[in-house]
Amino acid sequence: MEPYYALKLWDPATPGYCSFDKLYIGDEMALKYVAKAMDREEPGCETAMAIQAYFAGDKAATHSIAYQQIPVLELVQILACSEMSLPAKIWDHYNTWGFSYLMKWSAAAVQQILVPYGGQYRRFVKALISDLSYRSVDGEWRPASASFWGNVGVLRGAALDDGHRTLQNVLYVQEDTSEDMESLLQKMKDPEAVIMDKFCDEIFGDG
Repeated sequence: MEPYYALKLWDPATPGYCSFDKLYIGDEMALKYVAKAMDREEPGCETAMAIQAYFAGDKAATHSIAYQQIPVLELVQILACSEMSLPAKIWDHYNTWGFSYLMKWSAAAVQQILVPYGGQYRRFVKALISDLSYRSVDGEWRPASASFWGNVGVLRGAALDDGHRTLQNVLYVQEDTSEDMESLLQKMKDPEAVIMDKFCDEIFGDG
């Protein structure tokens, strides 16, 4: 398996008066994609430059997240992985203020990985979602791919020739953590355990 790396960025779902980081996992290709997107959005972006420097050979490259200077990337171990295809689904996503968004998709292809990090086991998810939508305050269903309030480059949307839309996260986002590896391995086989909260946070931020 190709190497995977941990990347910490600002947590987009944190209220403005707090500062926390958010952990992502990706391979070299995914991380370079995100770095390129960041550099387009903000030329000379510190994180983008640090990712590029890391893969150019500077393994000590750092960036500032949540007011700390930290290594931009950390090599991680993948203990297990799984894939599943999920049918149409409707569910509630709650933002940091407890406000709910009613969400739906027509289908989703989900990949999960299990990673030991920070003294815990962590389950991460990456998904390719078809026709992700949310119900707005006027009761209408609206595409969830119109604008993103999360970290630049993490989500990527596409309009298909058949009129459908897809949305995917380029980097894995964390679903949950545990000190018990077996419990997370079981969740990786359970479609009901796919909650997509951190994915949706990349769409709505703290709003």
